[in-house]
Amino acid sequence: MDSNSKTSTGFSAVLSTKPFAPLLIDDSSSLGKKTARSKRRCADLGSKLWDKRAWKEAVIAAVQDLIDFNWVIGISWLLLLGWIAGLGVLMSVVIQQPQAITDSDNTACQPDGSFNIFMNEYDWWAASGFFQITMAWGTMTFANAKFADVAWDVVFGRGGQALLAWISWSIFSDYVTTSMEVSPVTYETFWTVFLDGSPTFWSTWYLMRDFSRSHGLRSRFAMIFMIVVAIFILSFPTLGSAMSGYQANSGAFVRGADGEMLKFSDFDMIAYIIHDGDRVNLTKDYPVTFARSNYDTEQLLGNTLGGYYPNSWYSWSFYGSSNCEEDQEYSNEERNKLWQERYPLNCRCSLHGSVSNYTKEHGFFGLQNNNSTFMNQTLSSPTLNISAFYLPERYNTVFGNNWTDPRTNTQPFSDRSKVTYTYNMGNDTYDLNYIRSNGTCQPVTEIDKINASARETYQWGFSYIQLFIMLLLLILWTLGMSAMWVKSHMTMRIRGRFDKPKGFKGVLELATAIRKELQESNPDDLTHDQLSEEIKKRLRGGTIELEKAGSPAMYGVWGGLWGWIKNWRWWATTWCLLTAIGSLLITYKGGVFLWIMILSASMFFAMFIGRSPKSMAMLSLWGFVLGIIIWIAVMSASQQRGMFDMYY
Repeated sequence: MDSNSKTSTGFSAVLSTKPFAPLLIDDSSSLGKKTARSKRRCADLGSKLWDKRAWKEAVIAAVQDLIDFNWVIGISWLLLLGWIAGLGVLMSVVIQQPQAITDSDNTACQPDGSFNIFMNEYDWWAASGFFQITMAWGTMTFANAKFADVAWDVVFGRGGQALLAWISWSIFSDYVTTSMEVSPVTYETFWTVFLDGSPTFWSTWYLMRDFSRSHGLRSRFAMIFMIVVAIFILSFPTLGSAMSGYQANSGAFVRGADGEMLKFSDFDMIAYIIHDGDRVNLTKDYPVTFARSNYDTEQLLGNTLGGYYPNSWYSWSFYGSSNCEEDQEYSNEERNKLWQERYPLNCRCSLHGSVSNYTKEHGFFGLQNNNSTFMNQTLSSPTLNISAFYLPERYNTVFGNNWTDPRTNTQPFSDRSKVTYTYNMGNDTYDLNYIRSNGTCQPVTEIDKINASARETYQWGFSYIQLFIMLLLLILWTLGMSAMWVKSHMTMRIRGRFDKPKGFKGVLELATAIRKELQESNPDDLTHDQLSEEIKKRLRGGTIELEKAGSPAMYGVWGGLWGWIKNWRWWATTWCLLTAIGSLLITYKGGVFLWIMILSASMFFAMFIGRSPKSMAMLSLWGFVLGIIIWIAVMSASQQRGMFDMYY
């Protein structure tokens, strides 16, 4: 039997046998022996897998590890991993949020409330947006928005501060305990860490003073980290309140010539103007605007490759049956009328294609004196007088960008500064400079269904920059506190001491230290001010330490992690490969991805719980089978629910 194996009966006796399965490497020998043993086990793979005694030993080892496992610590680690994963997901969502907002909210009103006709030009990292609510949602009344803001300040701000203080000071007390077993600290440091329980302005100042001038901790990085965390906890409610807020929902408007505010959603970018439109059953100076889909409320401009283009779904590709509305003719007269109202002539392919083809054949400005045909109408000379302001080069089927005027030998429709809009398909035109100068975002109102009165609506949200900073600080705090907890907890385990001088125990330790250092002054007879003066001047803050540890060495987090990986290198390598393969297959085959990720998760928890290779192998098998059963049950329930909804 192995020298490190248990010799007791029952479960422990079974644990002393040799592992049975491949990849289960006994870590009690040197690297060369491990390699040789691994080769022998691979050669005996077939016989080992059918060894009933080995299977029985593995089952008993797994059951024993499940019984002995500290589930409180396990659940704590599970919550920690869930917290880290949650922060990672939130950070990913925040990073992708600007693009998501840009894609879904095609409006000239920017997140900071400014007006900009060009899309994708808002700088989310601009300093001007630091204190502005740039990520907001909802259509709420003022009372509801105010309630959401106050609830956030109380729950997240104050509640989060209390939670951070409790976790931080609990871990700080562990770390300072291990440090005091090697070197002393001042009375103020001891009081702040073990008796205060949370940071205050003065306690944080005392920590900074004592760490820099008097007795500090063994690690300079730990002292700096404790001070930074204390400042972070003190400012947490302020940071939480500053990053959130509410603002009125606003809409984009343009000031008209008579001072009236015109909705920008009623503006359309002009493609062509048919000046003698009355010749083809249209009006004079009839504007042919770029068509847009029902999803676009405002026609913004894109700026790419040196040209402007309208941001409309129809305009992303060639005009055709898939991009603008084809003419429809219904036998039902009422339905035909409704369709024509919904899709006016400017939204139909027939008009855009006809104008583009006509100008391609006959040119602009009616310069040709010959008969022509427009939309199945034969016209006598001259040709139609059609002009334009600016035609994007990227739309090949909207002819005119490269057209050359034979009179001036210039290309009059390629100048992007001549972009012009029309309001409500009227004869009034507004050039780009006018819209940019007179565009504004103003609060919009809605009709209260209960009181039948107009009221402003509000949205609640965050400052994008401050939200990003808060998530980053929480991630750094989590990683730092986790490393400090592992370091202090493992050091306590190595030294065999887990008691901390907190509460009444801390009062006794502090009183004993004061009496010991002020024996000549009899501290019991001194007033509060006299005692403080003695400690400050005579003792220079005082020193208090715990019983010396046998070894001053502290557990190394990185060394311990590397040692664990090296000890279980085959398991760690297999888990990393499975996770990587599963991640690559997520877009290829969902079923295979789930099977691999279930096995990967099973191995992860097996490495966390199991203490021997055979126990980890059996726990991985159980976890995989349980995961498959749960997955099949969930899929079956979903299919049955879908069939039920389909029939009922």
